[in-house]
Amino acid sequence: MRGLRVFLVENHEDSAKYIGLYLEQLGHEVTTAPDMATALKLFQPSTCDILISDIALPDGDGWKLMERIKSARPGLALSMERLWRRGRPVQKPLCGLRPSSGKAV
Repeated sequence: MRGLRVFLVENHEDSAKYIGLYLEQLGHEVTTAPDMATALKLFQPSTCDILISDIALPDGDGWKLMERIKSARPGLALSMERLWRRGRPVQKPLCGLRPSSGKAV
């Protein structure tokens, strides 16, 4: 079984580096983008099996990024998201995506 082709969108350099290294150690091929604009330029539906995106990007919202990409490749998104902000739960926007991992704030 071959590894997955992962597209990682994460604006925190250390997080992107270590998530990428971890995924590569598991045998996956990783492409990274630091923001929404770069992600939209680099994303190629035919060369990506899974998208992992931060929700709070410097130039946009990870949910909006996934909505845009979802039309090019349905069923692709996996979300890394904030579950709490300033001690309160964060409401998740509904866009037909199922978040499956959390990221500490």
